[in-house]
This record gives sequence, structure tokens and C-alpha cells, in this order.
Amino acid sequence: MPALLSTRPTLAAPQVIELTPENFDSVVGSSKRAFVMLLAPWCPYCKALETDFTALPEKLAAAGTPATTVARMDVDKYTDYAQRYGVRAFPTLVLFVDGQPVGQHVGMTDAAGLLRYASARLRTDSGAEMQAVEQQEARLDLVLTDRAQSQLLEELSGLRGALASSDSGARASALKHLDLITSIVTSSSRLL
Repeated sequence: MPALLSTRPTLAAPQVIELTPENFDSVVGSSKRAFVMLLAPWCPYCKALETDFTALPEKLAAAGTPATTVARMDVDKYTDYAQRYGVRAFPTLVLFVDGQPVGQHVGMTDAAGLLRYASARLRTDSGAEMQAVEQQEARLDLVLTDRAQSQLLEELSGLRGALASSDSGARASALKHLDLITSIVTSSSRLL
């Protein structure tokens, strides 16, 4: 297996797949469920998660989670994938179902968090739930339905209109922040 992070030794983890542009679509696309860590080799949080992430496939199997492919990709090297999946910080953990991203968690977590995110229950179009490890619903941080995204954008638009009607310099700064939030939400909405 190629080294994940050249700045430290690689842990033996044959069940964690190293993704490259050559195998990404076939690995993620052929998996019913895939849990992917998008990382940078210099990221201290990515390094800190290495041991727990490497152990994740065994923990998922022991917990009876539906078959989940566990993989990681250096998106500092493969920057197109960072843009493709809206990576703004490291690590970014993405859960894929049937090759489509359904949720994302950004930043540090622990072994329990990894297990919770990788085994998140998802509602199907028919309203049925996929099987999960935990009884309570586990959610990833950036899961927004199309309806929720539309409502959020509507609220932002209303707030922008209210702020634009005032003459305060602080309001101009708030408008810039709202523009940034809007761009984040609209770029994320193309992903999910």
C-alpha cells in the first residue's frame, strides 16, 4: 500500500483503501456505502485521526454496520477532488451512498465520532431507514435537503434585504458575510 502521509510511517491497514484519481470513481461508485477521509499530509488533525481511522473498518464490522468501504485521499495532492467535494478544512469526512455524497463532517473527531458518522442512518425516498449501529439518528454536519437549502437561502435573502435598507457601515460588512455564506451554501447544494 502506498504511504498515506510521507511525513510519518504508514500504519498497516489493508482494509482502508488509498484513493487516487485512477480508482476514486470505481471504488466509491461500486460501494453501496463508502466513508472517505479527505486529508492533507501536513494536517495535524488528520495525523491524529490516523490510528482510529485505520481501525474503523474492524469497528464497523464488529458493530454490525451495513457493509461500508473505508477509504482516504490526499486532496492536497489531488486538488480537483478538494474542489469537487467542497473541502474547506481538514480532515473532511464524507459519507457516500450509491456513489453519491450524502453528508459531510469537517474537522477533528474521535473514534466514537468516526463510528457514528460512518454508520449514520439515512432516510430513503420511501421513508424507510437504512440500518445503523446506534438507535438515535446520527447526522453528519453538513447534510441539507434540497428543501432545507431553499429555506436557508430564502432566509438569507430576506436578511440581506433588511440589512441593505440601512445606511450603517456595519451593515455593509454584514452583507459581505451574507454573500460568503450564500456562496458556501450554493456550492454545497451542488454536492448533495
